[in-house]
Order: sequence, then C-alpha cells, then structure tokens
Amino acid sequence: MGVGRFALSEDGRPLCPMCRSTESKFLCSIEGYTIWRCPTSRIDFVWPMPSPHTLKSLYDREDWFEGGECGGYCDYDAQTEPILGLFAQLLDEFEGSAVGRSVLDIGCGYGSHLAMAAQRGWKCFGVEVSDHARRVTKLRHGNALFVVDCLENLVAHEFDLIVLFDVIEHLPDPFELFYALFSKGAIGPRTKVVITTPNARSSAAVADPAGWTYRHPPSHLVYYSAEALHAFLTSLHFAKVEIAGLFPLEGSGRSKYEDEYSALNSSLAASAGLLCKAEGSNFKSFMQERYVPGTWSRVAEYEHLPRYQFAKHRVAGTKVLDFGCGTGYGTALLAEVADSVVGLDIDDTALDWARHHHHNPRLSFEKRSDLGMSLPDHSFDVITCFEMIEHVNETTQIEVIRQCRRMLTPGGQLIISTPNPDVTQNYGENPFHLREMTERQFLHLLKLSFSHVLLLKQWIRPSVSIGSDQTPHMPLTFCGPAAPPVTVRDPCLPLAYVAICSDEPIREVHEMCYLDSSVDHVAALIANEKRFSHLQFEYYKAHEHIFSLQEQLAVKERELLTLLGPRLLRLRRALRAKAGSPREVSTVVGRIMEVVASALVRRLGRVTARVRQWCVPEGLPAPQCKSYQVQIMHPIERSRPKVVHAIANFNIGGSSRLVVDLIERLGHQYEQEIITSFQPDPPSYTGAVIHEHELSYADDLEERVFGYLCTFRPHLFHVHYWGETDKAWYDAVLSAANKFGCQIIENVNTPVTPYWGGSISRYVYVSDYVLEAFGRRDRKSLVIYPGSNLGLFRRTNSEAAPQDCIGMVYRLEEDKLSPQAIEVFIKVVMRRPSTKVLIVGGGTLLRTYQKAVRRAGVSKAFRFTGYVSYEELPPLYEEMGVFVAPVWKESFGHVSVLAMNYGIPVVGYDVGGLAEILGTREWLAPPGNDDRLADMIINLLRDPAKSSSIGLANKQRAQYKFSVEAMIESYRELYAKLLRLPR
Repeated sequence: MGVGRFALSEDGRPLCPMCRSTESKFLCSIEGYTIWRCPTSRIDFVWPMPSPHTLKSLYDREDWFEGGECGGYCDYDAQTEPILGLFAQLLDEFEGSAVGRSVLDIGCGYGSHLAMAAQRGWKCFGVEVSDHARRVTKLRHGNALFVVDCLENLVAHEFDLIVLFDVIEHLPDPFELFYALFSKGAIGPRTKVVITTPNARSSAAVADPAGWTYRHPPSHLVYYSAEALHAFLTSLHFAKVEIAGLFPLEGSGRSKYEDEYSALNSSLAASAGLLCKAEGSNFKSFMQERYVPGTWSRVAEYEHLPRYQFAKHRVAGTKVLDFGCGTGYGTALLAEVADSVVGLDIDDTALDWARHHHHNPRLSFEKRSDLGMSLPDHSFDVITCFEMIEHVNETTQIEVIRQCRRMLTPGGQLIISTPNPDVTQNYGENPFHLREMTERQFLHLLKLSFSHVLLLKQWIRPSVSIGSDQTPHMPLTFCGPAAPPVTVRDPCLPLAYVAICSDEPIREVHEMCYLDSSVDHVAALIANEKRFSHLQFEYYKAHEHIFSLQEQLAVKERELLTLLGPRLLRLRRALRAKAGSPREVSTVVGRIMEVVASALVRRLGRVTARVRQWCVPEGLPAPQCKSYQVQIMHPIERSRPKVVHAIANFNIGGSSRLVVDLIERLGHQYEQEIITSFQPDPPSYTGAVIHEHELSYADDLEERVFGYLCTFRPHLFHVHYWGETDKAWYDAVLSAANKFGCQIIENVNTPVTPYWGGSISRYVYVSDYVLEAFGRRDRKSLVIYPGSNLGLFRRTNSEAAPQDCIGMVYRLEEDKLSPQAIEVFIKVVMRRPSTKVLIVGGGTLLRTYQKAVRRAGVSKAFRFTGYVSYEELPPLYEEMGVFVAPVWKESFGHVSVLAMNYGIPVVGYDVGGLAEILGTREWLAPPGNDDRLADMIINLLRDPAKSSSIGLANKQRAQYKFSVEAMIESYRELYAKLLRLPR
C-alpha cells in the first residue's frame, strides 16, 4: 500500500496536490468541476481529478487540437507559433556547438519546437500523450525526432534542456512527472528546465475566478502562481529558479486574495502567463539514499514502505522516535496512530523535505548529530530505525544500539532493520553503506544491548512478508489488497532483516504480508530494468542511424534521378516508337539496368516492369485481353456536376475498376472523365472518356492538365493515388487542380503514405489497415471498402465448391507477389499429388512461376491462364476449392472478396488488410511461412465440412460488407456532401 498523493483528509476535504494541506477553500464551479484554492501553496486545483482514461481520450482526438473546443485549440499551429520565438531564444542561450546537446519537449504537440532544434543540430526527444499529435509529428518530421507516448519509453540520459510549454497545468500531480524524470536520470545538475503556464494570480484570474480565460477543466487541472512554481522547483533542489511574466494584461484590478501574501505574485499580477527557468538540481543524488514515495521503481516501494506498515501496527497510542527518518514519509505514517512521533536525522536537506511535505500536530522533526545522546533517558515507548545502521561503522553501530536502549521506557521496543548483503550485491557497490551485516552479525550487535531479540526477515516475492520463515504460518496482518497467501516453494533470499528488541520478553508479534505476487521480484526487476534501459539506448542509436541513412539515400536518389531522368524518358520514347527489334531493345535495357541496379534496384524495378509492358521479350506472348465496355446503367439526368478521375495507370487493377464502377453507376448523376499517364494498347476499358497526359521531358504536364481543366471545368477532382512510383505525375496534376480550384478527393487504394495537401478535402482509404498504418484518423479521413459486383461473381450451379483445386487470381507482378509466392502451391502438390492448381493472371512473374513448377516436376498439376478479362473470371473462380493469397503486401484484396462470395475458403499470409477482409486471422499464416500456409491449405482440402462452413461464413460477410452497391452509396453521399447537393 503506497502513500497516495490524492487521498482525502480525515474530514473528507481534498488535499492540495502541492503541499497536501487540508486548508483548501472552495473557489468556483465550472462545467460540473469544482475548483479549490490553497492559500498555503497559492495554487488552485480541480477536485476530484478526472481519471487517466478520461484525460487520454480527451487529448487523442484531432478536435482538441483543431476543433475550437474549450481548453483546446482552433488552429494548433497558429496558436502555438508565438512560443517559437521564445524557444529560439532558449536555444541561443546555449553557447558553442549544438553537437552532443539534447532537448526534451514534454507535451511536444506537432513537434514544431523540436524541428527547429533539429535544424540546429540538437538531438531531439519528445513526449506526447496524444495519438493524433504523434501521428501528425511522424508525418511532418519522419524520423528526425524521437517522440514517445510516455516517459517510460524515453531513452534514459541527462538532457541539456527540458521544456514544458503550457503543459504543467494539464497534470493532476506535477511531482509524479518530475519524480519520473529524476528517476530516469533525465534531470541533472546541468539541465535547464523551462516552464510556461497561465498565471493563476494574475489580476484577471483573481478578479473573476470562474470567468478567467484559462479556467478549462478537465483540460487544465492545476493553476499555478509564481510563488507556487518557485516553491515547487526549490523543493526539487533547483539551485537557481527565475520567474518572469508573459503576455501583459491591459488595465488593473484585484490582484490578490486577502489570506495570501507574496511579493513575487504581486509583482507579476499584470501578466497573463508565467515563464519559469530552473537549473542546478541535485535531487537525483538526494534520492539515491533517501526514499521518496513515487520515485525510483516499484522495488523501492516494496523495500521501504512495508517496514513502516509493520511498525505502524505496534505504535498506536505510544511515543515514538524515528531514528534516521530521512524524508519523513514513514515518520508521517507512524504519526497517524501514535500519540507523538519525533523524526531524527543529521541531514538538513532531508529534514527540510520532511517538514515541507508532512504536516501533523503529532509530528515533529529534529536535527541531532550526537546519536540521540542529548535526548532524555526513557523518553520513548518505541524507537524505529530502518536502513540507517549500515551507514555507520561498527563502533558507531554499537553506540547507536546502546543509545536506543537508554532512550526506551521499561518494556519499550526497538524495531530496527538492515539489508541483507546477499541481496544488495544485485545493486552494485554502494559507497554510502559502511558496514553491511549478515544475519549472525546483526543478531550479535543487537544482543550486546538487549536481552530479548526477535529476528524477522523481509522478502519481496514480489508480495512483501515480514515473518520468521519464508512461508508465513502464523496469523497475518494484511496491508493493501487482501488476497489468500500463496505458498512459494522456490528459494528466495530475504531482502532485509527486521528485529524487535526489548529488555522484556516480546509477545504478540503478528507476521505481516504486503501481498502482490510470488516471484523473486528484486533480482528479476533490477535485471529487467538494466536490460530495458540498454535496449532503449540501442533502439535510439538504431533510430538515429536509420535517419542518417535515409537522408544520405534521399541525396543519392535526387542525384541519380537528376542524372538519369532525361535519359529514361528518351529511352521510353524510343521504345514506344519501336526502335529496333524486341531482342535488341531488351539488350539495351539490360545494359542500362546493370549500370544503375546497385543504386536504384527498387525504384527502377517498377520502371523495368513498364519497359516490359512497352516491349515484350521474345518468346513471351503478349496479353490478349478483351476490352471491357463501360456503360452507364441509368438514364442520364439533365444537369450533372462534373468529375475528373486522375489515375497514373489506367490498366487492369482494383483502382481502375473502382473508376469504372463509379462511371457506370453514378454516370447518370455525374459527368465523369479520366486523365491518366498510361493506358495499354489495346485499352483495358472502352466507352469512357480518357485523356492521356504523359509526364514528358519538356515538363509541361501541369500546364496541359490545367488547360484541360479550364476547358472541362469539373466540380470534383478525384485522385486515385498510387504512391512514390508516379509521384512526379501526381505532383503535376494536383498542382494543376489546386490552381484550378475545385474540391479534391484523394483515394488511397494501396498501402502507401497519402499525398498530403492542404487543399485536399477528403482522404478515402481502402481499409482501416491502410488508414491506421499510413494515414491519420481525422475528420478529413474515411474508409470506403471497394465494392465487388457480387451479382456477376457468384456460383451459377448448386454444386459445392471443388475440393481438389486451389488457386489465386492476381496480376503476377512484384508489387504484391514475390518470386517465391509459387512455392506454397508447389509444396501442396508435392504433399498431395491429386490437387490441381489454377494460377489466373499474367505479368512479369509468369515465366518465373512456370520455370519453378517445371523444376519441381509438377507441371501437370498446374494451369496458368495468363491475362484474362474481367468477364472471364467467374467460371475460373468456380473451379477453385480454396483461394490462396500468398501476397507480401495487400491494402484490401478485391480478388479475395470475389472468392468469398463464391463460398470459397480464403487463406494467405497475415499481411495488410487481409485479416480485416476475412474478419479473422485463423487462416492466415505468418508472412513468408509457406510451410505453415501449405499446412492450412491441406487441412482444408482434407476436411470438406470445415471448408464448406468457412465458405458459407465468407459469403455472408462479403455480401454484407463488400458489395458494389454499398460502395457506390458511400461515394454518392461523399460527392453530395462535398458539393452540398441533396443525397
């Protein structure tokens, strides 16, 4: 049971989060929240505090940053811009080079301050609890900043600068944050901490407490005066604390409360905000040998608090001396039940902390350096002395015990503890411990002065027990959550020895369990913390190295593209003009690729695929697909808004099919045309108006598209974005659309980061997977699942799906399939020779797959269809008993939905949006694990009942979620909403 900072006082009044005073006074009520004022600490605070879950859900939303909510922002960037100048001045205060310097921004928002520091060469870290803000930061700054959601995930090291700009007022307990920072080693003597916060003792705040501009519960929870900030930081041992005013107020008014006096507060009453700078704290070293509840780890709590809980049950109604009281947390605990308690220590800083943080009329603290010799004989009924005796040498230890015996009343008791050296070795060498004692040595010391000694032991398992044996067997006193004791059979060393000493026989000792669990918690936690800190540091080094490599790669890519771009364009023109034989052209392309492959293999891989489309190598038959005739399905209405679809490649594929569906099913309401960089010859689709605008060497694409838009005059510009592959083309067409000035919709139909632009009205994602992995969940974003023509793709006979045929339907290209994707089919056939395999689709991987099948000697089981038209797919699906999706990347998976509507089980790798489509991961193997995927396929082939059950569930799910009618209705609503038309 820890010492809670937010417990109610005995009379039910709230305790001040700064000084724990019970003298808080009601100030005002706002939106159901009660505000209290503490005259002692000179702060205001909300009581009761909202839960952490309430606060997290408040800040996770975009509307808090951009929605104009009370306590939030209308425009986060605009409203926080004024602080950028102050931050620049803070960076200027650090002389010399920024190399090796680090800054931590707590509540870093969108990372604007850190980005400024990064440009100067600082190592930049941020803590931001808001999921929305971290997404924005990642999108804007990539890996240039190291931003985490909580302090626990921060890389442990001492920072040069820590800033909290308008953050501290959002924290229920400021001590909790700073204790964590000190415990992580983030604040050292050279660290400068800078805080800005509203001034709760400004004339505006005092004159109208409820109407004050910055009174925003539950967002703002603690409202600080300059005096409160100064006292807070001074208590944390900052040697230098400076506070100035920010944002002068016009006019004057009531500037103080009658029961508060502070020259500092009065001098800043005309300032709306406060700027506080603090540095030179030694609190980290102060904590090293003085436990303060809430600091360090859970192990520290398990070590220290249970001993005082144990003593508390033995001191009711007595006079107590706490010998070596340290920061006084335990002394205060004893004073809750004792008649009087004196805390004794030799350290002024520890006693100052104790007096500042613990208030009880039965409690006092004294400094004495004479081992208590100046205190009267027989003046205490109980003396506690916890973790003090090992700090002195053997001679002094003997004298301490003798003095304790002298100060005790007849029959009084000394309750004393010392750590077990076998356990403290886990921590490493401790220079503050002059003589640690074994159990035998400790007993010998105590028996020099006391005739009766009962030696108990303290274990952390991680439940804490104090008793005569590892397994408690006498009646127990429970503290904290009561639970049945658990028998621990594995050996576990006692953390410390706790002894009760008296000149009379010791009676009625109840062993105590401070229950939590049943493992050797100390050794495990210390090892885990060391390992975790090491991993955090290694992760940060890797993160920093990746960012450096990304920057180097970006420079090299720009250089190479500058060099090769014009040459590739000229090569493309030559190829399309059919200069030379196919074999000659293939040779030229191969030579070029040999020169640049080491630097551009991934980027030029896509170019190679296009080159192969333009000029097919000898021996590979060109695809002979029948063009699909696009037809508007309903009578055309008289007045139709105009829509332009921009798609880089209008070929066979899901994005192209979406455009066709929109034209066919909404063409009667919207006049629609298409602009593209490329369409095949012969075209995949006819019957639609298609304008081919190729990115040319002359780079006049933007002007050509702008001229077209001025002629057609669309109301909507619908972009179907494919990512970096054709980014230059999208740059030009979107720039033209921005210049023209119409509503812009961007579809993100592949797993890529969207093309971000302020003029884009809506981002439409193909799945939640793509939205979460690559986009940002805000009011501009929505998910519309691609719809399939399930009326066309359905089983035409009543027979069940075949059980001896497996297959897939894909363009056989490396954008989704790897060259090894065929292996899973080969393994199934080799283990089950009766199985047939149907590979539907054509592409550059077709020959690779055919060769692999021939090498495995299973060609008779395989059938490769090559390219087929959309209308030719249904009978091919009907042949399959299991549909396989062996893809390495998948944003949605239109072909899988079609298989589901046939009542076919779908299996594949657990990548992208496949689990979202299927509604389960049960039939998805780990990516690339073709043995596991083969097992799944064979299990389904062997179990027709299971296969049929899965197929039925698939069909029901497909018809409910993925029909073309549902998709079209969603786009109908989106178009109407953007154009403000009746739906």
